[in-house]
Amino acid sequence: MIPSSTVVEVLDRALSAKKAKVYLIEGFPKNKENAEVWNKKLIEKYHLKHVFYFHCSLDVLEKRLVSRGKSSGRADDQLDVVK
Repeated sequence: MIPSSTVVEVLDRALSAKKAKVYLIEGFPKNKENAEVWNKKLIEKYHLKHVFYFHCSLDVLEKRLVSRGKSSGRADDQLDVVK
């Protein structure tokens, strides 16, 4: 697992390079600790205005991952599902 501080540093570099007024960051923050580290390190630079959380059942998530795994080529998408 990558530390939140490392992710925040990488995001800061990427956002600084773009110089946009508004950013949409998919997949971050994933938890309260991520948001706390973001605010500790970047509150003066970027205001974390909204966080969207979408909930769906484990069955739906599993189907999406298995479907994505068929074409993504990502090692973490290759899962053996045992029912």
